[in-house]
Amino acid sequence: MELSYQTLKFTHQAREACEMRTEARRKNLLILILHYLTQEGYIDAANALEQETKLGLRRFEVCDNIDLETILMEYESYYFVKF
Repeated sequence: MELSYQTLKFTHQAREACEMRTEARRKNLLILILHYLTQEGYIDAANALEQETKLGLRRFEVCDNIDLETILMEYESYYFVKF
């Protein structure tokens, strides 16, 4: 089975887009965790997370209506309904 250049190019672009989405999700999760640790008073843990990631997570601000606890509650509700 011979793949054409266009097919290979499209496959590569799709893989790159998927990898970028995955990386963005990981970074967003780290930002949420950093925000949660800071809000709960775990300052040393938050500082350690920021130093280990070396991503400059404090540059980002979490939206007012988004926090890790709310996301977890929504996931638990979904999981309970699904199973």
